[in-house]
Amino acid sequence: MHRGSPGTAWHKDMTNRWQKPGDVTNVPRAEVNVANQEGASSRWLVDGSWLNIKNITLSYSLPKEFASKLKMNGLQFFVNIDNAWLYTAKKGSDPQRSFTGTADATYTPFRTTSVGATINF
Repeated sequence: MHRGSPGTAWHKDMTNRWQKPGDVTNVPRAEVNVANQEGASSRWLVDGSWLNIKNITLSYSLPKEFASKLKMNGLQFFVNIDNAWLYTAKKGSDPQRSFTGTADATYTPFRTTSVGATINF
């Protein structure tokens, strides 16, 4: 949200802005090109709490008796997930980055899943 500089788009919350006496809203009146309307305010504070499960690795080794029947010394299967889950109230931006009040287009990292097997002969 911003003061409405020409050629820029407003956030969807601006449809709920204060417009006339008697309006009940938590979105202030929009004043085009009014100095300091975007200044420091507790209005822009959001819950920055987050919980991140960065990596999960699951593996299973077949019993040696079974692997030896397949003429192997060992057989292991694994699944690895990087950036498995991020719980946060902030939508879109990465809460693990510093928050300065400006949009720096820092998004949460992609989730990556790897599946594989280790075979020992």
